[in-house]
Amino acid sequence: MKNYLQANRKLSFYILTFTVLVLAGCKKEALPDRSNISQIYGNKKLISPMGNGIPSYPLDWENISYMPAPPNTTPIPVPWQSGLGGRKIDDDIVFDYKKSDGWELVYNTFNTSSALNPAYFMLYNKYRGLLRTYFYFTTPSSYPSSNLAYLLNLRGPAAAGSPLLNFSGGDVVDVGINNVNVSQIQPYMVSGTGAWYASEFEMAYDSNINAINYQNLQLNWSINPNSISQITLNGKETGTISGTVEQKKEGTNFFTGIANNLIDGGLKIGSKKAADNLGFIKSQFIKDNILNAVNLASNGIGGIVKGFLSGIIGGGSSTSSAQQVNLKINSTIEITGQSVVQSQLFDNIFTLPGTLDNQGSVPFYPNYNSPMGVFYVSAKPVVKVKRTLYNINHPANIQGARTNFQFSLDESSYQLLFNPALLAEATISNVRKEVILTKIYYGDDIDRGSSSLSEENVAGVDMFSHLESLTLTGPRLSLALFPNLVVRITFDVIPNNGSGKVTIVKTFKATGKQI
Repeated sequence: MKNYLQANRKLSFYILTFTVLVLAGCKKEALPDRSNISQIYGNKKLISPMGNGIPSYPLDWENISYMPAPPNTTPIPVPWQSGLGGRKIDDDIVFDYKKSDGWELVYNTFNTSSALNPAYFMLYNKYRGLLRTYFYFTTPSSYPSSNLAYLLNLRGPAAAGSPLLNFSGGDVVDVGINNVNVSQIQPYMVSGTGAWYASEFEMAYDSNINAINYQNLQLNWSINPNSISQITLNGKETGTISGTVEQKKEGTNFFTGIANNLIDGGLKIGSKKAADNLGFIKSQFIKDNILNAVNLASNGIGGIVKGFLSGIIGGGSSTSSAQQVNLKINSTIEITGQSVVQSQLFDNIFTLPGTLDNQGSVPFYPNYNSPMGVFYVSAKPVVKVKRTLYNINHPANIQGARTNFQFSLDESSYQLLFNPALLAEATISNVRKEVILTKIYYGDDIDRGSSSLSEENVAGVDMFSHLESLTLTGPRLSLALFPNLVVRITFDVIPNNGSGKVTIVKTFKATGKQI
């Protein structure tokens, strides 16, 4: 009896293994039937008992005109093919795909044996920390949508402890509060015929990822087309969005659980054209400041950062004569109406590059298998604040003693953690740090004195900035009046292969410590 049971278990195992192999060669049914894709690539990852995954299908993406496909199937042109119609991809990323600029293949499902729908390939930029996926869908002509929402979330018991998504969804990072969900909304309708779509998210470096088993930290990427009723953003229909709106949001829909009809989102702006066409922003003042920030970055910042707190500048030199720009600028966006998700285009869990033992991932493990992200910080930076009360000759409308504040960054409070995989292929230079605080007093309430204080405006918010330290003089104030103390860190990534320099700008919330 015992031998009979053992024989049955072995037979069941072989049948299961054969079934998986057969499914891997089957053609995917047209949307919305996702049964085949979910069995191979879906939420329940198949773990090989022998620990033997295979690398993702190879793809020489920059040297082909059409994607790999089985014989006697309609050829699919690459997403950047000249004159390609029906493309649903932001202009700033269409022609940025060169290996020399740092792009590496992570996953690919296009192959000459089976045609899947949806099909996709995923690239990662090792110099900029960007993870991008290109999707190709063929859908029924009646497929309902007004825009697309891309949702990314970390899954597994190690998700809450990972900072991987902390650079997505906003322009200021609060170290220690990890973001496990982020969503984007794009203004594209789902095409009734086959079309390309794409989205990208910025990754932060997780210094512990090499010690995390791949089953304990995975990436869930899903796409929901929205059938929208009476949605407006700042008085404009959603179809007028130019540029992607991104927010830290948990849920099945970009609009899920929006409080008081307000979205505190990051505007992901990738070009001057996108900034020019921000039609859903009511305030011309805010639009002008965003455009000024984009212009400054587009013209090459030359060591000067002003008007934005999060950005990636440069790195696309081999694809365009224009400066590559990727800014994230927070703005409160007002919405009205309702949004309903009626269907789902894509939902898949990916094994993350750099995780422990991930070559056991079935059916594929990542083709690029080093940790992602350019850098992170080891702890929340501490800013030391020296407060001095004194009397001076001040304007008549200011009463009482004056207060002098001196701000300086405590360099011992944190460390910059650069990705060793990046350091093997690039040099970090020109590291600059600035203490910044939100301006809370106006007019004669602020006495600049002899300070080299610099003022700037970020999406309508006035701020004071100065390299490493600043002196601010005002009326009788306390440290409690400066809740928005942040540290902006800027540095250059210089690739060893001679490709274009990349300037990274990231801003972190700081803790004020009175001394």
